[in-house]
Amino acid sequence: MDYIFLLTGRKFRHIDINANVNKVNIKKDSIPQGQEPTHQQHEKVEPQTHSSEEDDGFTSSHSKSTQEEQDLSDYQVAWDGLDDPLNPKNWPMWKKNLTLTIASFIAIVITANSSIFSAGGGVAAKQYHVGAAVGDLCSAVFLLGFAAGSVIFAPLSEVYGRLPIYSCTLIIFTLFQIGGGLSQNIWSLIIFRFIHGFFACTPMSACGGTVSDLYSPVERTSALLFFCACAFVGPLTGPTIGGFITDSKLGWRWDFWINMIWAALTWVIVIFVMPESHGSTILDFKARYLRKTTSCSLWYNEHERQRSVTNAIRTSLTRGIKLLSTEAIVQAICLYLVFVNVLLYMVNVGYPMMFAQYGFNPGEEGLAMLGVDVGIFVGFAFTPLIHIHYKKRFKLNNGNVRPEDRLWPLFFGSFFIPIGLFWLAWTCYPSVHWAAPLVSGVFLGWGFLYVLQACYAYLVDSYHELAASALAVGTTTRYAAGGGMTVVARPMYNNLNYHWATSLLAFIGCALVPIPFLFFFFGKRIRQRSSHAYKGG
Repeated sequence: MDYIFLLTGRKFRHIDINANVNKVNIKKDSIPQGQEPTHQQHEKVEPQTHSSEEDDGFTSSHSKSTQEEQDLSDYQVAWDGLDDPLNPKNWPMWKKNLTLTIASFIAIVITANSSIFSAGGGVAAKQYHVGAAVGDLCSAVFLLGFAAGSVIFAPLSEVYGRLPIYSCTLIIFTLFQIGGGLSQNIWSLIIFRFIHGFFACTPMSACGGTVSDLYSPVERTSALLFFCACAFVGPLTGPTIGGFITDSKLGWRWDFWINMIWAALTWVIVIFVMPESHGSTILDFKARYLRKTTSCSLWYNEHERQRSVTNAIRTSLTRGIKLLSTEAIVQAICLYLVFVNVLLYMVNVGYPMMFAQYGFNPGEEGLAMLGVDVGIFVGFAFTPLIHIHYKKRFKLNNGNVRPEDRLWPLFFGSFFIPIGLFWLAWTCYPSVHWAAPLVSGVFLGWGFLYVLQACYAYLVDSYHELAASALAVGTTTRYAAGGGMTVVARPMYNNLNYHWATSLLAFIGCALVPIPFLFFFFGKRIRQRSSHAYKGG
């Protein structure tokens, strides 16, 4: 944490130290000599055995302890008013957008790695004389590692802040690419892919917190759309990059070397450009700065006292399990997120199989996903309309809007996904031009974006203080399911054929269409019966 304090200490130089020093001096003068609380007592560490004089002076008197606790409250660090420039919500918009852009770029790097080895896994499987299904394990275990890491790193970002978690996990992820590139058998590849996924989860597990740190509810609408678009660009461009690398003279090992270089450059940007956005952590730094500048150990932030790694992880786990087992909103939204993630990574397996019928090489099979990318960009182009709609609702209700107002994009996305799947299923014939199934991806990408953005926004607005736990549950369940279904995808396409396997997914998508409409009309009633959800709106 010291290096972050050194990098960010300059942010606190505008603080009026003289006013704080005068306050400290007044307090020191009002406390009898020899009775000034120590930093150890301030931190609420169990004191050592004291002499009788010390007992009489500070710790033995309950009334004095109570008074001193009241005095210490004057030294609690907080924001200097509603317009404090240290508060991330008061940062200039360019700085907010820069922070979000860097977090989104990390997400692209990380999620691209989840699928960049989809073509290389098959080649490596042949090289090591195992079946293609074993090669698919390389992608599956990455997603399982992603799910496992989310359970740990999401709560840690609330303890130590966003920046140390982003930077530490990214550099470990980068270094372990070396293990993947040097692997000499399929099982070492699988082990390293799990480790890659475990340390790659931070952008997706902490994204809700980062957006919440920076933006107001109205601004969050566009910010989440941008982040979700970037989160889908990664896994959809990964097969294209990996396909061309694998099909070239470089070979599949360069999937790891290229990603290592890419991630290392991103890490440099994070270290030297990305600011800390977690409000409580910034106040921790401010308290340290005041203690150092005023030479007084009384300054503190409550977050410093309360932060505990084991407690944060335990709370995240117990809250997450409780929400998933008792909250109908979390259950339904997680079901939708699981479906979208399963579909995304099954498409990564199915697209190369379908477009191989047209004589595409591995790189061109990856390019077939451009239709899905186009759909994401088309959906993002409608961001101003979504933003204007929510802003009107926000003003109309004086800021007391229903969480259900976040569901409007999902109305369209829920239909776009089955439309795109049925289109793909019944045009992927060798006798039909390859452009027909490729264009179906536009509806898939459009639906992917709106489902993810609306589901995340609805969870945040429905659970407020518990939003981080709700988002962590969504991230963990959807990536765990995506990892499991990646292994199932190839046998399913082989046994049911491309047309009926894709149609089966489309029918599941149709069954999920009523979910956003049910919550739009009955969501408030469901929230009022919940013991954890927001009751207003």
